[in-house]
Amino acid sequence: MPPRAPRRPLVLVEREDDWPFSVPELEVLPARTYVAGDDHPPRTLVLNFCRRVGYQKLGYYVSLLAEARGHRVWPDVTTIQDLKHRSVLRVLGATLGPAAAAELDAAVGSAGPNAAPTATVFLGRCLDGRFPEAAQEIFERVPAPCLEVRFARDPSAPESLRWRLDQATPKRLTDLDPAQRDTAERALRAHVAAEAPSGPALADAAYELAILHDPAEKEPPSDPEALARFVEAAARIGVRTTFITKDDYARLPQFDALFLRETTAVSHHTYRFARRAEADGLAVLDDPQSIFKCCNKVFLAEALRRAAIPTPPTLLVDRTRVERIVPTLGLPAVLKVPDSAFSMGVFRCDDEAEVVQTARRLLDRSDLIVAQGYVRSDFDWRVGVFEGVPLWACRYYMAPGHWQIVRREATGALEEEGAWDTIAVEDAPPAIVETALQAAACIGDGLYGVDLKEVDGRPLVVEVNDNPSLEADVEDAVLGPALYGTIVEGLVRRLERRRGLRRENGGAS
Repeated sequence: MPPRAPRRPLVLVEREDDWPFSVPELEVLPARTYVAGDDHPPRTLVLNFCRRVGYQKLGYYVSLLAEARGHRVWPDVTTIQDLKHRSVLRVLGATLGPAAAAELDAAVGSAGPNAAPTATVFLGRCLDGRFPEAAQEIFERVPAPCLEVRFARDPSAPESLRWRLDQATPKRLTDLDPAQRDTAERALRAHVAAEAPSGPALADAAYELAILHDPAEKEPPSDPEALARFVEAAARIGVRTTFITKDDYARLPQFDALFLRETTAVSHHTYRFARRAEADGLAVLDDPQSIFKCCNKVFLAEALRRAAIPTPPTLLVDRTRVERIVPTLGLPAVLKVPDSAFSMGVFRCDDEAEVVQTARRLLDRSDLIVAQGYVRSDFDWRVGVFEGVPLWACRYYMAPGHWQIVRREATGALEEEGAWDTIAVEDAPPAIVETALQAAACIGDGLYGVDLKEVDGRPLVVEVNDNPSLEADVEDAVLGPALYGTIVEGLVRRLERRRGLRRENGGAS
């Protein structure tokens, strides 16, 4: 059986009095002892609290050796180097999300555009409690255990994205005031408590799978019953499952694999979770490359064009090409912002004035948008593909009286959706399935939902989705439990390939 993810993080300090906490569940070790030799298992989480982490200093070598030993260390060497360069930090911390921006706006009030609030971020928590969302985002982008950070506002950016990270420096634990120390110790204890498995009681669990989800998401990619079926499928092959949320970034090192069942976006914590998990050696679905490629419709349109995969007539549009949309594509025309999903950010325009007005409005948000000729159909095909193999084929019918499978209110809320039916892959038109496989291959070997229209027997690829919908009694209507088992088993295979393991008689060696 392969080694289990360790449960006891290792804390490294230069001197005993550098550690002000009493948390027996953590192992505290002098950094020089760790440097001299180590017998901790691979994937041990190492929290590097050394005073000196500059290039070729003791803390630098601690992180360097930790990576060489297969341990997971915060900060890693890349982060240490990033902390030295303010320009790099500004790129990493550019455009904090709307929730973080709202916190910072509330904190500075009318202090003016040059206000620069500061905070101490400890394992993703703001020690004075003011900026919980901002602190979590900073930790996801710059994973160091304790940082003193400063924020800056960009008046030229959109209001909801105007805040960024301006400066970050490691902070010594001995420099924390008593109130900060108390909060930090509680954060440490909460982190240790979170290490306890929450999945089925599997005494011989070979691997730990984390499923990232948002219990409050209104239109999640998997409903609760489907999530439960993933847990059951994992348990059947000795994999323990734990559900995590965006607040559990610090827990990633305890797992062997990460499965995203929350709607993804590049400028979102889902992408940062995938990036961090992949860097830490976890098997990941959706992998960050697939998120990036699928979530940006500009990339997708160009990739499909270069692969000669049939699509509706498509044009990439900037401000100089708005007037070419109608002459090139005709009417109606469909305009898409690059990061549109779930029928949001997609607009049908029926006359030229509407095309020009909508395009210009969308170009205020993005320098490029995608325009496509409208292709009428009663339903869209979706073929589910995993590791280059088609798993399901579903017809999603248009919402009654509407041109999309989902009708939305002006606010974006779901109003009505069309019917569906799922059929066996072998019963779907061969051209639909083959074209879906070709389109998925343009992205990678992950889990994708390929959307197509069928016009006079000819398939046209509309888009390729990472993080496709997998709902109970919908996409699994044909394969049933085997669908969930196939995906979990694929994650295990990916993990074992990463670790150089091979299977013998159903087990790993």
